[in-house]
Amino acid sequence: MTALHVAPCSHKAAKTAVERWHYSQRLPVGRMRRFGVWEDGSFRGALVFSRGANNKLGNSLGLGPGQYCELTRVAMRAHKSEVSRVIRVCLALLKRTEPEMLAVFSFADPAQGHTGGIYKAGNWHYHGRTAGSTEFYLGGRWVHNREATAGAFGSKCRYSKHDRQSAAKRKTPGKHKFVMWLDKHDRRKYAYLCKPYPCASPIEGPTVLGRDEGAEPILALHGGGDVKA
Repeated sequence: MTALHVAPCSHKAAKTAVERWHYSQRLPVGRMRRFGVWEDGSFRGALVFSRGANNKLGNSLGLGPGQYCELTRVAMRAHKSEVSRVIRVCLALLKRTEPEMLAVFSFADPAQGHTGGIYKAGNWHYHGRTAGSTEFYLGGRWVHNREATAGAFGSKCRYSKHDRQSAAKRKTPGKHKFVMWLDKHDRRKYAYLCKPYPCASPIEGPTVLGRDEGAEPILALHGGGDVKA
């Protein structure tokens, strides 16, 4: 039986996991809650919760700053534990350390072949798809229209109108949107917003790259502890 251990981790450990095992290869900006994942004592990756790129994400549900966050990165190498189980433990930690937090959002990108199977397995609410967007190839990577025109959340825009006009661009499909309420009362209250889950996608297996970093868990975060499952 695999021993799963989930606990807050360092910025360095999360950064290494995202750069090696997440398709974006970049940590989000701004305040983050970082959780490392260990199996049988071996570091397997990290999950990152942050405010995301859209600072109005919670408006439609009446949520203000500090009452919601977004699961912005799930970066894991080869592992045995179900990702939905890992997320469930992270949510328990988040609820313990951030008592004012009411909801967590997450998105599945169909451009990456994802339809949110891990969220369906975790019984998240499905809220349909977002509108499609445009990406610009700037600085050696594809940049979302929001970042190209106004900067990523919490940072100043680095690109000019001329940069965008001269850059290659592409259309991207809308992402699947999921919500997890941390309180059972809220889950029942907003259940009417749920839509049928999207069709299942092929297995979203982890990418096997690199070696363990030997990262160690931080045993406390804002007075909280760690959780084993």
